[in-house]
Formats: sequence, structure tokens, C-alpha cells
Amino acid sequence: DLDYFYRIYQLMKDSYRPILKIPTTQLEHTYDQISIVAILGMVVGALWSFLNLPDIIPIHWNIIGEADGFGSKYWIALLPTLAVLFYYGKVQLVKIPHKYNYVKRITPDNAKSEYIFGRKIIRLVHLLSQLVFFLIFFFTIKGALSGDQDMGIYTMLLIYLVLAVPLILVVRRYSGDTIN
Repeated sequence: DLDYFYRIYQLMKDSYRPILKIPTTQLEHTYDQISIVAILGMVVGALWSFLNLPDIIPIHWNIIGEADGFGSKYWIALLPTLAVLFYYGKVQLVKIPHKYNYVKRITPDNAKSEYIFGRKIIRLVHLLSQLVFFLIFFFTIKGALSGDQDMGIYTMLLIYLVLAVPLILVVRRYSGDTIN
């Protein structure tokens, strides 16, 4: 219904959002450290494995985890490159929590807690994306070197479930809230 979207637009347009300097929480540091380890693992893994990879490697899997796309071994550089670019984007994004879209109106009273939650969700999405990249990277190298090119249905289910975690956290936080 258009009235609903108009109210959201008015909330965003009319709201003043304080710009706060909020220290990074320990949980946020932990998310970042795990992300860096995953990125370094992919960069080191790409450099280490490149010379040992066959010329053609699996680069795509269908919904049940069977390799169904193949390409040059140079594709092995794609995931580490994307991981580094995503990390840079995340570093920039967490600096501006006052620009995020929020479910509730941001006020001086709730700004700090909403900004921290928003930053944690951004970092969690980033971390989970990096872990999924790492998993795909691992199965790419494993498939190329061993010939066993399937991820398997359970790996694919794990990926789908992992990516649903941030959505579940947001819904749990705001269930029962109404839009002002």
C-alpha cells in the first residue's frame, strides 16, 4: 500500500540523525579479525595453489552443489580480489551508521544503540559473506586438484542458512515494533 511507503519516506526525509563517535565493540573487532583471516587465507591459498591448478577449474555450482560451470585457472584470483574490495567497502560503510536505513525513527535517545546494532549487522553480513567466499574458494581448489568437484547438498544448505542469520537477527530485534 502506497501510504505505508509514503510514511517511511517521510520518516527518512524529516528525521534528524545525530552523528556520533561510538567506539568499536569487542564483538565487532572479533568479526573483523575473522574476516581478515578468511581474506588472508584466500590470498595465500590463491598464490600457493595457482601453479598446481589445472588449466580448467570449477567456477560455478548449481543449487544442489554440483559443479556446472568451468573456467580458466585465472578465475582463482576473483574471490580473493572481491573479498579485499568488500572489506574496503565495509570499512567505509561502518563509518556512517547515521546514513543506514532503520526500522524505527532514530532519536537522540536511541541513536547509539541503533547505530551499534546497525554496524554489527553490517559487519556480520560482511563476515558471513567472507566465510561463504572462503568456502567456495576451498571447494574450487579442492575440486580442481582432486577431481571431486561437488560441494554437496549439505554445504549448499549451510550456505543458505548462514546467509539468513542477519535477517533473522533483525526480525527478532524489531518484531512487535511499529513504524512511527
